Amino acid sequence: MEKKGAALEDKTLIGYFNLIEKLLIHLATHDKDRLAQVIEDTNILHELFYEHLFYNPQISKSKVENKSKTKESRIACYSLF
Repeated sequence: MEKKGAALEDKTLIGYFNLIEKLLIHLATHDKDRLAQVIEDTNILHELFYEHLFYNPQISKSKVENKSKTKESRIACYSLF
């Protein structure tokens, strides 16, 4: 559900997603074993799927709906896959 006024918060999320993407690309090209460990340690897949894109109250840790509110932030989140 896109919300008016969420654009500023989503610009910050887009920045975080871009940073995460660069870090993951770096690890993928330089240290694939470490990449797998980082993905596991950070639980990033859960965070991206259940906290940012597909809110599910039974699985999500937060009590609010998906954190990515705008089309642009969802596209940035999807780009990590």
